Amino acid sequence: MAERATAPHDRSEPSARDASGLFTWAVRAGSLALASGLLLLFAGELVLERIVLPLVARFATGDGVVDADAVPILRRLLGVIRTAALVGGVGALAYAWLGRRVPTWLGPDGDTAGDATGDTCAAPLVNPAPSGMERLLVVTSVLLFTSLCVPHLDRGMSYDEIFTTVNFVQADSLWGTLSGYVVFNNHVAYSVVARFSGIALGEAEWALRLPALLLGAAAVWATWRLVRVLRGPQTAGLVCLLLALSPMAVAWSSSARGYSGLLLCAVLSTGLYRRALLLPCRRTRWMWIATGSLGAWFHLYMVFVIAAQLLHLLTCAAGRDGGAPIAHAFAGSRKLTARAFLGVWTAAPVLLGVTLLLYAPVAPKLLLAIADRPPGPFRPSFPLDAFAALSGLLPPLTPDTPVLTSSAAWLLVPVALLALAGWARLHKASRETARLALLSAGLPLLTVWLASPYDLYPRFLLFLLPFHLLLVAEGLQALGDGVQRVNTRTVSLLVVLIASAALAFTWRHTIRHDVPEEGIRDAALAMQADLGDDVLLCAIGGGAELFRYYVDGDVLVPETLDDFNQAAAGATQIRCAWRRTPWEPAAHTAIAQRLMRDGDTRRFGNVTLITAPR
Repeated sequence: MAERATAPHDRSEPSARDASGLFTWAVRAGSLALASGLLLLFAGELVLERIVLPLVARFATGDGVVDADAVPILRRLLGVIRTAALVGGVGALAYAWLGRRVPTWLGPDGDTAGDATGDTCAAPLVNPAPSGMERLLVVTSVLLFTSLCVPHLDRGMSYDEIFTTVNFVQADSLWGTLSGYVVFNNHVAYSVVARFSGIALGEAEWALRLPALLLGAAAVWATWRLVRVLRGPQTAGLVCLLLALSPMAVAWSSSARGYSGLLLCAVLSTGLYRRALLLPCRRTRWMWIATGSLGAWFHLYMVFVIAAQLLHLLTCAAGRDGGAPIAHAFAGSRKLTARAFLGVWTAAPVLLGVTLLLYAPVAPKLLLAIADRPPGPFRPSFPLDAFAALSGLLPPLTPDTPVLTSSAAWLLVPVALLALAGWARLHKASRETARLALLSAGLPLLTVWLASPYDLYPRFLLFLLPFHLLLVAEGLQALGDGVQRVNTRTVSLLVVLIASAALAFTWRHTIRHDVPEEGIRDAALAMQADLGDDVLLCAIGGGAELFRYYVDGDVLVPETLDDFNQAAAGATQIRCAWRRTPWEPAAHTAIAQRLMRDGDTRRFGNVTLITAPR
């Protein structure tokens, strides 16, 4: 066990008196936000008619007249601002009250690790060096993960990837990348790194996806580091290996999207948060702020990670005898102190401020997009879909697949039982760690399920994967413990290996068959084969304009049936790529049905290529 060094109290660390100024400002800001929200709640129409519409007419339109179609959008925008003001106001007031009240629940700080210079990071928590077997397992896991991802880097780009590349990664300037927003698609941080990757390595598919692979591989290593501190080397090695084999991690670490960046930042943030509780340190808190805001820049769902950590902090502060013990696999448990609480609590507004600063370029378009996009239908099965996706039992790149029709649906019950047994084992070993796992998984899942945003897919919850696999790994060990009570250790180990192998075999099938070609590239290449002068190339269906990414010449994307008829009048042959979606224009459906009556069809993933004579 690492020995604890002692030092005089670090006066550079925040005290209740030092934080009082911050809490006073929080009360003022919260009161102002709450008053603004109440004003919009009770006089929103008056504000819209007397203030907003005249301002828009004067500064945002050329003729001084507001388009009638813009009025409902502005009304919804005011609704978004009203909700944000009310929630933010109440949150700021609660933040200030808790910041003043909670430290009084906690005991004195006592001795703290550090030195006389005031930098408590000078004597960090000492973890035993990994054994040779541990190092071999981690390196093997990272290499295995990389080997599973690399074959998928060069596949054709999917709709979301092309949309991101065309609109954000390949924007005319870096400012266009930072400020571009159309729908909930621009993972800004990933668009930035993909832009630089494209400049350095070219704009081939593998170059645009390479940052995702590197972020995912780093997440495998970071997860091992986190779980090793939480639960020790044995559990850490198992979770690391499971993450390396996870279909969800492999799929989104070989796609030009920001989910693997979110995963990495969530793991790093959790580790830094716990370190800040065990050993208060300014450097650790600034690193926590940096990883939290960077994770939010990759994907806004990072806010759930931070919210879960702050709720966990409050539950620890409310523990018996003034602060719950914070577990550490090697240094023992340390009780939460007022100093540690205030360190994290006062850093949270800084994290929020940095995140808002990063999103400032895109904020106007983001707010308008939220206002213009109504809530989606309630999905009763979403928690089950998310659990199946995290468990590798649902195709990761085809989110609309019903979970019960999946070929691996029979594994839902065994995996669920493993996770429950794992949580019970974790709770018995460390209630504080079990609460963190429960809050980290339950808060985001319950919130998005009940809120039912328009865009909601299991992949948004990829950051839950390490905690999910921790519970599965604990469940496998609980299974081994149960068998060992009635049999030998060898039989126990054999049972765990068989269960792990069955899960890995299922995941292997998922990785091989469910990281598919969407078909846009292959259909576009087939369209251009043996192309004559009188051949009309067209694209229809949802996102049809994105076929132009892979086509060198002109591609017709008709808005109406008349547009198509006029363009086809002088053609001897029509080649039309149809990406069928529920939200495609009705004219595109009619064109596809008409061409299919007399034409030949070929299927490329989700795309049907129709070749028909004029």
